[in-house]
Amino acid sequence: MRLSRVIRPFAVASMALAVSGCIAIDYGITVEEDGSGSVEASLGLDIGVLSAFAGDEIDREEACADFSAEFDQPDGVTSESFDEGDICGLRIRAAWDASDDAESSLAAVLDDDTISLGRTGDGGWRMEFPFGDDLLGDATGGDEGMDEFARLLLGDASFVVRLTLPGSPVDHNADEVSGSTFTWDVDLLDPPETLYAETGPADEASAAGVVVIVLAVIAVVGLVAVFAVTSRRGRSGS
Repeated sequence: MRLSRVIRPFAVASMALAVSGCIAIDYGITVEEDGSGSVEASLGLDIGVLSAFAGDEIDREEACADFSAEFDQPDGVTSESFDEGDICGLRIRAAWDASDDAESSLAAVLDDDTISLGRTGDGGWRMEFPFGDDLLGDATGGDEGMDEFARLLLGDASFVVRLTLPGSPVDHNADEVSGSTFTWDVDLLDPPETLYAETGPADEASAAGVVVIVLAVIAVVGLVAVFAVTSRRGRSGS
């Protein structure tokens, strides 16, 4: 995966920490039906793991402040610091407007034209996200000796990618799917060559099923009401 301009500012300061398992990266792309969308990423520093790795107690406030201060965001990208539980870090966000060419809009936001995104012939959407092992190369600087060391430590690092597309899931290689949100928990030691997901039009069958259920409930309520009225009349006549 070539580092996009949204992620690239994280790279220099974060990847050395990532090999120690101190870093948790969460990267998300959301696409709307009108072709608009957004990219969000969070980079978290695990103070507990960092302290254990350093062999000494870390000043949490100072470490979090220094960590967030490392990242200068390009124009059009917003950022905010966070401090939650054992993790502190930075969240960043960039968005694009409605477009008939969402792929070009996404490429402009990311400064990366390697991600394929577009509508399918049946009205769904498909995205292909080339990954590769560039993160390991960035972390080690191409040093073969460091490569082995990094592989020993990367097992504890976390890199999660989330993708939300309009419609209903059709095809994917995600680790988890919830609605039309696809999630990959990427193994940095053995990343897939490509993350991909495809949706079809919104599941009309499910919508029809809901209508049938509602009508059935109305029918049952009506029968109960008729039964109640009939029973009262019967008691009155006697």
